[in-house]
Amino acid sequence: MYDIRVPNTVTNTNPYIQVFLSVFLGGIIGGLTYLFVMALESINQAQVNLNLNVPFHLALAPLVLGLIILTRKNTLYFPQKVKDLNLEVTSHYWSRIMAPFHFMAPLLGHAAGMSLGREGAVVLFSSGLVRTLKLSYSFWGPVLSSIGFSSIIGNYWVAPVFMFEFFPLTTGMQKLCGFLGAAAAVLAGQQLGIPHLFLPPEIKDDLGFFAKFGLFMVLGLSAGYVMRYYKKIHGLLEARLKTSGVVFQLLLSIVVAAFLYLPEFRMYQSLGLAHINDLALANMSLHNCIVKLAFTVVCTSLPFLGGEFIPLVFAGVNLGGAVFQSFGANPVLGAATGAFILFGAGSRLKWTAFFLMTSLMGWSWMLWIFFVLTISLSFAGEGSLYKKISQKF
Repeated sequence: MYDIRVPNTVTNTNPYIQVFLSVFLGGIIGGLTYLFVMALESINQAQVNLNLNVPFHLALAPLVLGLIILTRKNTLYFPQKVKDLNLEVTSHYWSRIMAPFHFMAPLLGHAAGMSLGREGAVVLFSSGLVRTLKLSYSFWGPVLSSIGFSSIIGNYWVAPVFMFEFFPLTTGMQKLCGFLGAAAAVLAGQQLGIPHLFLPPEIKDDLGFFAKFGLFMVLGLSAGYVMRYYKKIHGLLEARLKTSGVVFQLLLSIVVAAFLYLPEFRMYQSLGLAHINDLALANMSLHNCIVKLAFTVVCTSLPFLGGEFIPLVFAGVNLGGAVFQSFGANPVLGAATGAFILFGAGSRLKWTAFFLMTSLMGWSWMLWIFFVLTISLSFAGEGSLYKKISQKF
């Protein structure tokens, strides 16, 4: 991908300008992320009130999907998924006005109650700034994408790790710029008051070695097989929908909205963060995991804009908590371990998931985290929700 010659411009060759731009753009991305998260918070709060009565907002689903499809047809090209960012060879076709669309379209999808994530939107509109500002995508695309990912996750150490795995041929200078920009973005978000994904859990280490070995083995196997079949279904459904026509896609969105209208399924609308924000109080079950994944695989296979990170976190918390609880172990430990394991197995970004898990659980769990991630990735299959592995550049 990056064997294409990087244009010899000031922003690509002067390290002082690169550092300044990274920090400056990081601050901008942090501010945009704050606005995005606050808009989502407002949407989710409004949906809580609507779901107590009549969730009229679900009627927006076919309208939002139709708008996205219409925009897609009238635009030469724009990336719709995070995995499309691998296609540097097509980046010069991107419309410069699509960065604002990547900001607004996911909000509309969430307003319609669809089960979508938020990190994909932030990564996409962050990378879209490269085209808006007429910077070189070869250098700045990976940098701003990584800054966007760290900004919405709230962990700046993840930026160079994410870049290392997702854009493997980037330079040391790009990784440094990503780290500095991510630090500026995360600090800006913290100052503005972006809420943490989880309340810090209190994890009690009261298990013996063999009990831990068995539980982490079971969780790793479970996560691996769940994501193996999730990715297979996602690939088949996405391929089928690409050839199905607009009418079928709109009808399917209506079917999804109809199921989410039912009282027993309303908790699976949008992000669902309120149900897992405090791991000690979360009501975890395997049923929640499977149902959330079922809605998410349909919503993300349709042309709705939005990632899968938060839905996978929701499902992982429930999977981990349910596995540990079924064996009489501490469900909070299982929920914390499972929080990012489905993301790791689904994206195959092992070290990104590793750093996210250690930041949540602490470095004392480092070896067990490495063990459970290795097991889950071994059984999750080679496909990736984030990377087009077979594509060569």
